[in-house]
Amino acid sequence: MLNKRLICHTDTVCNAVQTLQVKVDSQPQGDLHISFELTGDLAKIRIPAPLPPAAVDGLWERTCFEVFVAVEGEAGYHEFNFSPSGQWAAYAFSDYRVLSAWTVNQAPIVSFVQDSGHLLLQ
Repeated sequence: MLNKRLICHTDTVCNAVQTLQVKVDSQPQGDLHISFELTGDLAKIRIPAPLPPAAVDGLWERTCFEVFVAVEGEAGYHEFNFSPSGQWAAYAFSDYRVLSAWTVNQAPIVSFVQDSGHLLLQ
């Protein structure tokens, strides 16, 4: 299991975020279990309302959690976006920002829990 504390990009520092942590657990059948845990002043963060789960483009332009998955030494990679709304996006790239055709075989299962000062997305 990988457990990392993340930092905000210098161009997008948000004083409302106190901590952001990601946990990634690779399963024997090839699945990844990913969780993001954020603490901070959630009233100052635009958290979208719940929506029916669906694949939606453009989530990276607003509140979402992103995961990039690649094989070491290979140029191709996959990008996954997960929104607290329940929406998600998945893309394949053959090289840096070179989009490839790809169909997701199974939609991800996204759960979201929020309470005072704490947000968990799995």
